[in-house]
Amino acid sequence: MTIEFGRPQKSDDLIDHPDHYAHDDNGIEPIQFIMANDPRGYYVRGAVTKYAARAGHKRYDGMDLVESEITDWKKAMRYCEMRVRQLEGKPVI
Repeated sequence: MTIEFGRPQKSDDLIDHPDHYAHDDNGIEPIQFIMANDPRGYYVRGAVTKYAARAGHKRYDGMDLVESEITDWKKAMRYCEMRVRQLEGKPVI
Protein backbone atom coordinates (compact mmCIF):
# COMPACT_ATOMS: atom_id res chain seq x y z
CA MET A 1 0.00 0.00 0.00
CA THR A 2 1.33 3.44 -0.90
CA ILE A 3 0.58 6.33 1.41
CA GLU A 4 0.30 9.81 -0.01
CA PHE A 5 1.95 12.56 2.02
CA GLY A 6 -0.40 15.06 3.59
CA ARG A 7 -3.28 12.63 4.01
CA PRO A 8 -3.77 11.55 7.61
CA GLN A 9 -4.38 7.86 7.96
CA LYS A 10 -6.04 6.17 10.86
CA SER A 11 -6.18 2.43 11.12
CA ASP A 12 -6.74 -0.38 13.55
CA ASP A 13 -3.89 -2.22 11.83
CA LEU A 14 -1.35 -3.04 14.55
CA ILE A 15 1.13 -4.33 11.97
CA ASP A 16 1.33 -1.86 9.10
CA HIS A 17 -0.12 1.41 10.37
CA PRO A 18 -0.84 1.51 14.10
CA ASP A 19 -2.71 4.64 15.21
CA HIS A 20 0.08 5.68 17.58
CA TYR A 21 2.36 6.08 14.53
CA ALA A 22 -0.15 7.90 12.34
CA HIS A 23 1.11 10.75 10.18
CA ASP A 24 2.38 13.75 12.08
CA ASP A 25 1.54 17.35 11.17
CA ASN A 26 3.98 17.13 8.25
CA GLY A 27 2.04 14.25 6.67
CA ILE A 28 4.72 11.60 7.20
CA GLU A 29 4.87 8.50 9.36
CA PRO A 30 7.98 8.33 11.55
CA ILE A 31 9.14 5.15 9.78
CA GLN A 32 9.20 6.98 6.45
CA PHE A 33 11.55 9.60 7.89
CA ILE A 34 13.71 6.99 9.63
CA MET A 35 14.08 4.83 6.53
CA ALA A 36 14.90 7.84 4.36
CA ASN A 37 17.72 8.76 6.74
CA ASP A 38 19.09 5.28 7.43
CA PRO A 39 20.38 3.91 4.11
CA ARG A 40 22.28 1.08 5.82
CA GLY A 41 19.19 -0.21 7.65
CA TYR A 42 20.50 -0.08 11.21
CA TYR A 43 17.13 0.91 12.65
CA VAL A 44 15.42 -1.97 10.84
CA ARG A 45 17.95 -4.45 12.21
CA GLY A 46 17.19 -3.26 15.73
CA ALA A 47 13.43 -3.38 15.21
CA VAL A 48 13.57 -6.93 13.82
CA THR A 49 15.70 -8.00 16.79
CA LYS A 50 13.30 -6.35 19.25
CA TYR A 51 10.15 -7.96 17.86
CA ALA A 52 11.76 -11.37 17.41
CA ALA A 53 13.16 -11.31 20.96
CA ARG A 54 9.87 -10.40 22.60
CA ALA A 55 7.65 -12.66 20.46
CA GLY A 56 5.79 -14.93 22.86
CA HIS A 57 6.53 -12.72 25.88
CA LYS A 58 4.39 -9.59 25.35
CA ARG A 59 0.63 -9.81 25.48
CA TYR A 60 -1.38 -7.24 23.52
CA ASP A 61 -4.74 -5.98 24.77
CA GLY A 62 -7.57 -8.17 23.53
CA MET A 63 -5.25 -10.97 22.34
CA ASP A 64 -4.17 -14.24 23.85
CA LEU A 65 -0.48 -15.18 24.01
CA VAL A 66 -0.50 -16.98 20.66
CA GLU A 67 -2.19 -14.08 18.85
CA SER A 68 0.24 -11.68 20.50
CA GLU A 69 3.24 -13.77 19.42
CA ILE A 70 1.93 -13.90 15.85
CA THR A 71 1.57 -10.10 15.92
CA ASP A 72 5.20 -9.63 16.95
CA TRP A 73 6.43 -12.03 14.23
CA LYS A 74 4.36 -10.14 11.66
CA LYS A 75 5.87 -6.86 12.87
CA ALA A 76 9.37 -8.31 12.46
CA MET A 77 8.47 -9.49 8.95
CA ARG A 78 7.11 -6.03 8.10
CA TYR A 79 10.48 -4.48 8.89
CA CYS A 80 12.26 -7.13 6.81
CA GLU A 81 9.93 -6.40 3.89
CA MET A 82 10.49 -2.64 4.22
CA ARG A 83 14.27 -3.15 4.16
CA VAL A 84 14.04 -5.30 1.03
CA ARG A 85 11.90 -2.64 -0.67
CA GLN A 86 14.40 0.02 0.39
CA LEU A 87 17.27 -1.97 -1.14
CA GLU A 88 15.25 -2.46 -4.33
CA GLY A 89 14.68 1.28 -4.57
CA LYS A 90 10.94 0.97 -3.99
CA PRO A 91 8.79 2.97 -1.55
CA VAL A 92 9.16 1.42 1.90
CA ILE A 93 5.50 1.89 2.79
